[in-house]
Amino acid sequence: MKCWSSSSFFLLFSLLFAQCFGDINLIQNVCKKASSSSPNIEFKFCVASFTSDPKSRSATTVEQLGETAFEHPISMVNTISPKISELLKDPKLSPKAKTALQDCSKLYSDATDQLKVALSSYNSKDYGKANVYASAAMDAASTCEDGFKELGETCPITQENHDYFELGAISLSFTCFGDINLIHNVCRRVPDVEFKFCVASFTSDPKSRSATTIEQLGQTAFEHPVCMINAISPKISKLLKDPKVSQKAKTALHDCSELYSNAIDQLKEALSSYNSKDYRTTNIRASAAMDAAVTCGDGFEDLGETCPLTQENHDYFELVAITLSFTV
Repeated sequence: MKCWSSSSFFLLFSLLFAQCFGDINLIQNVCKKASSSSPNIEFKFCVASFTSDPKSRSATTVEQLGETAFEHPISMVNTISPKISELLKDPKLSPKAKTALQDCSKLYSDATDQLKVALSSYNSKDYGKANVYASAAMDAASTCEDGFKELGETCPITQENHDYFELGAISLSFTCFGDINLIHNVCRRVPDVEFKFCVASFTSDPKSRSATTIEQLGQTAFEHPVCMINAISPKISKLLKDPKVSQKAKTALHDCSELYSNAIDQLKEALSSYNSKDYRTTNIRASAAMDAAVTCGDGFEDLGETCPLTQENHDYFELVAITLSFTV
């Protein structure tokens, strides 16, 4: 098992795009892949969204086309906002409809900020973060529609909401998931784990992004806490050499080191059991491995010391909690 790095991430990302799309008839090839991967994308709409934009038409690589894809929903918001302003001045519109429109205006204002973060993240090749923020921005359209339904009003910007949502879905396709909805669907059902953390844990891993089944995604989930321990262990070693760290704290750190060493063995056994579909043993081994974080933190508390691994313990605990969701 190999933990991912940003350089290997970018290399694999480029290779994946080459396999997914090729480099002939760029826009059509991208849209064929996007429309076949997501029920929210229509091929003709996708092609039109790019061919109507000179910057998209001049793109010669998938990366360049992806940049324009993230710009399109921002442009759509710039069309929607003036229409909302005009509608708010319409005396024929009911007060309830205007209330819903004001909510939509706020949603789209927030979405613009989220899309800008998504675009910036995409340009800096942080594709996991780009996906999370673009996904959040997409919710503006459905939440806007729902606001009118809840008030028993007809939404006057239904078409705009639909087009915006589809443009957002197109931008998401540039993360090149095997199944663009798989990670989100899995993370929505993981109890007691922050949705964004769960999504980021998978989207930052090329192997997770290429998963097309829950079984494949589950396999990568068990590898993530092992990678986390591989990041924690060097930090513990460094802290043990720090003369500023008290002897009591170093005692606790030694205990943490042993706990995480044992946890690696337990996680490897859990992964082996998962691969053989022995989910009961998987759950037992993963639960035991999960205790390392809690026991490590308690060791510092018992000695009256501040734990220097609080964030690492928290992240490790959540990563193992995600693995447990694959055993039920």
